[in-house]
Amino acid sequence: MSEWKGYSIEELFQVQGRIGWKGYKRTDLVDSGPIVVGGREINSELFLDLSDVKHLSRVKYEESPEIMLKPEDVLVVCRGNLAEVGIYHKEYGEGTLNPSVVLLRSRGVISPLYGFYYLSSSIGRAQLLSISSGSSVPAIYQSSLKTLQLPVPDRDTQNGIVEILKSLDDKIDLLHRQNRTLEQMAETLFRQWFVEEADEGWEEVNIESLFEVRDGTHDSPKKQELGKKLITSRHLKPNYIDFKNAYFISEEDYLAVNKRSKVEKGDILFSMIGTIGNLFLEESDSVDYAIKNIGLFKTSQNPKWRYFTYLWLKSDLGSQFIHENRSGSTQEYISLGNLRSIAFYVESESQVSEFNSVVNQLFKKIKSNQTQIRTLTALRDTLLPKLMSGEVRVDI
Repeated sequence: MSEWKGYSIEELFQVQGRIGWKGYKRTDLVDSGPIVVGGREINSELFLDLSDVKHLSRVKYEESPEIMLKPEDVLVVCRGNLAEVGIYHKEYGEGTLNPSVVLLRSRGVISPLYGFYYLSSSIGRAQLLSISSGSSVPAIYQSSLKTLQLPVPDRDTQNGIVEILKSLDDKIDLLHRQNRTLEQMAETLFRQWFVEEADEGWEEVNIESLFEVRDGTHDSPKKQELGKKLITSRHLKPNYIDFKNAYFISEEDYLAVNKRSKVEKGDILFSMIGTIGNLFLEESDSVDYAIKNIGLFKTSQNPKWRYFTYLWLKSDLGSQFIHENRSGSTQEYISLGNLRSIAFYVESESQVSEFNSVVNQLFKKIKSNQTQIRTLTALRDTLLPKLMSGEVRVDI
């Protein structure tokens, strides 16, 4: 790495953020049009999380041409979800920034993807956090960001590093896409069986008669350098848990939290605060994390109902329930009492068993894909800092 040349961010990139007086209000948000990328969409992964992205009016979008996003713009979160990094892709279409994010547009010396991977590595993240300032609300200011030094190898080496990492990310993305397709197939079957063919004479089944419904801790265990991960609602993403951005808690706090809300294989996690209704069906044989402010459906206690419950929560029936029971103005939430009031309507338990036999193979394939995703993610996260430090060399 000694032959890699050091450059400042300002030498490598044009740095641009939203100008303060060109901010926007909630009333400027619309149902469709240019997307607004903020900290919630950026999680140091190759692809942005646009599952709950907002849209900005055409007038407001065109008011700030300097931050109209282009393919391969590198995005850095400077407030809130601090030091997370993303990269913009052509398929996202028109987009702009919210005030918490700045864009880095390559001046040509650095491959944008190399810049993204470097800043998203543990090395780059540590550098970004080292220049944050502010006690109550830490932030990364553009003046500090521009002076940050990055070691940059020759372009062939950059491309070799990117090729290795992107090949892993593309495989991970393909598996996520397969899982979304498989889940859509299961959702279609659920809708046919339990919505379109529903009958007024079907029996009502209260959820608490089937299994317990709990929630995670409401305390805030102290952050540790090592230990067990604490998963909150913001770490529940569509079809996966964002472990990378969750922090560690002590073994003592982990055991204390799990006295009330231990997650086991076959349980369902449900985001209760902020973006309500993100789900994860835990199918791992080994579960070693704790949860905070997350609904926990203990379907492991009655496995017959896990697929039905999961798909009910994802269906229009679940969406309607969330809409009718959400509370809060500044930050929306749904209460544990509401979740415990859920009632299902089925013809019989044997109908549920028959449905399980139909969708079981779909969920088996999803579980297999999730195992591959974890393996590939671990490999990528191990290689990333080694490649960026020069510890692992690429053949050119």
